[in-house]
Parts: sequence; C-alpha cells; structure tokens
Amino acid sequence: MTLVHPTGVLATTPDRVEVFIDGFNLYFGLVDARMERYKWLDFLRLSQRLNPPRELQRVHYFTARVTRDQAAERRQNNYLEALEAHCGNTLRIIHGRMQIEPRTCPSCATSFESRVEKHTDVNIAAEMIRGAYEDRYDTAMLISGDADQVAAVELVVSLGKTVRVVFPPERESTHLGRAASTSYVLKEDQLRLSQLPDIVRGRHGVDLIRPASWR
Repeated sequence: MTLVHPTGVLATTPDRVEVFIDGFNLYFGLVDARMERYKWLDFLRLSQRLNPPRELQRVHYFTARVTRDQAAERRQNNYLEALEAHCGNTLRIIHGRMQIEPRTCPSCATSFESRVEKHTDVNIAAEMIRGAYEDRYDTAMLISGDADQVAAVELVVSLGKTVRVVFPPERESTHLGRAASTSYVLKEDQLRLSQLPDIVRGRHGVDLIRPASWR
C-alpha cells in the first residue's frame, strides 16, 4: 500500500495480512509427503516467515476434534493447547466437526463407516469473505489445496483484495491457483524453521511436550 506523506514524498506501508489455514488439508498433506516430523507447527512463526515485511493481523486455524482414537485425541489436544499458549491472541482456532457417514467399498461391496470433516470449507470461505467486506486486511493468505475454495477466492479478489494461496505438500490445485492472485507450494525449509519449541508451557502451568511420533 502506498500513501502520500505531507511532504509530498511517497511512503510505502506494509500490507495488512490475515492468514487462513485449512488444518486437515495441511495435516494430511504432511502425512502424504512423509513429513510427519513437521506437524508441531508454529503458525505464528510460519505466517511471519511467509509474509515479510507485511503486517500480520491475525491467523485463523480451522480444524475439527478427532474422535474414536484416544491417542490421536491426546496428541491433538496437546497441540491445540500448545498453539494457544505460544501464539496468544494472534491465533484464532475455529472448529468444525467430525461426522460418521456410511460408505461402501467399490471393489468388494463391503459396508463400513467413515469419519468425515464437516464445515471447515464453509467456515474458511465465510471468514475470508467477512474479513474482505469488513476491510480487515489487504492480503489474505490461504494455506490449503482445497478447490472448494475457488468461488470464495474469486469473490475476495473481485473485492479488490489480494489472495495468496500456499499449497501444503501434495495438495496443489490448478483451479485454486488460477483463482488466486499468486500461488506456490509450501517448502520443506519453511516448515522446518517454523516449529514450536519441543516443550511449551501451557496456560495452566503444565508442560506440553511434542509427541515422539512428530519428531
């Protein structure tokens, strides 16, 4: 953004940035890319690394509580508490939900139940559009490869905002990239340099420790 100083000299101010992170899209991208060691991500550090010298306003992290797996629940709870303690009010966590849906195997016709994440794509779209209308940011950075966000990205761009899409590993979308102002794939060194400390002191004084499987 460029402003005119009273002296008549042009001055450049940092763009205001809000970051929107599709938690499950990023998580499974790391899994598919065999990058599980980077799951202990510090989203504040990652956002600042991806956005210099822009002015970071807020980071919105969209996820859903896992169920039916106690070990996974403990790891997720531990991580979310560590994020909230470390990132403070700059980070906002928005929860969708997990829903059980019946499925049938196309090969053997066996019926089974599958857990499906709901509402995250809608929550991301709604928050990006709301932020654009409220003029909370100049640039929206979307960390996702979900092509369901194409319509929301196109609308935000039409409102005069810049949308930078950052694809998680193994999650690049041609359609989403075309809708965005710019797009690129998250690099391994950006993940490696954006990790939380191995031990984070929680808000209630309890040490939150990085899971051994995330090292």
